[in-house]
Amino acid sequence: MFDITQEEDYRELTLEEQYLVNGGERIENSDAAVAAGAPGDVLKRNDGSEVVITQGDINAAQKKLGLTGSGGNPGEGNGVVTGSGGNNNTSTSSGGPSGNPGGSGPDNSSKNNNPFANSNTPWGADEQMEAARLAKEKAGYELKKTEYKDSGWDFGKSILEKIKDFGKSITYFHFEGRDAKNVITESYEDILKESKIEGGKWRLLSPEMSIYHQNDVGDPELKFICEDGREAVFSKDFTESGEYELYLDPKYKGTYNYVTISKTPTLPSDFNFSEIGSCIVDSIKFAGTAAGHFFADMVPYYLTGCKNERCQ
Repeated sequence: MFDITQEEDYRELTLEEQYLVNGGERIENSDAAVAAGAPGDVLKRNDGSEVVITQGDINAAQKKLGLTGSGGNPGEGNGVVTGSGGNNNTSTSSGGPSGNPGGSGPDNSSKNNNPFANSNTPWGADEQMEAARLAKEKAGYELKKTEYKDSGWDFGKSILEKIKDFGKSITYFHFEGRDAKNVITESYEDILKESKIEGGKWRLLSPEMSIYHQNDVGDPELKFICEDGREAVFSKDFTESGEYELYLDPKYKGTYNYVTISKTPTLPSDFNFSEIGSCIVDSIKFAGTAAGHFFADMVPYYLTGCKNERCQ
């Protein structure tokens, strides 16, 4: 693991410059990766934090791996692998003040040779950027990355894993999607009271329309549906007090309806044209919502093995 030194031997790169240098690539947390890196690359520490490496970090990593050459020019940052003795050579072998020869110098065969080695000016941010660009073109290498953006298809995953991921995504609406929407905050008493109000938002369904929520133990379970799609199933088979409470068994619990069936049409008592008209309208609504409920709520239930929860 590479220990970042963050030596301030060069002007700090701006955010734009950091990403211009090799695209701000992410490299692994090791001496070898840093030694082969370029200023502006991003290294992720073990604690999850990220840091942009500088030329001083690269010099230190190369020195640690014994990659430094010999015979540095006085007072110059001769390449990524440098000798010490210049103002900008703080992470390499020790030497005198600026202008005095250092103990080690560049390996001119290195892929990161400084194209500005003969310059008498410090190797600043612009020079770092140009050197990194030329070095990468010359060597034609790619840095090893540990982080990248997924392009949408990771070939590192097996086909079977991809199929499982796809299956999970298309069944999300049936399992996690329904659970997220079917939050019951009302009590049994409040829901029962609301169901007895004409036009109330909760309705108590008949036993025939609640067969999938019956555990066939003790008293029948009561199923209520709300106009907003929620369902609430209550049971008193397992309560010490004998009172109804919300039934959360995955096999019998209430599940959110993407399409809620409208109320059952009422047959007219006689040849009252008003009642006949209402019955016709209600029948059309009932047929339409029943068909929608079948395809949106019941078919997914059957296709997923009659499950209300993924891990059921």
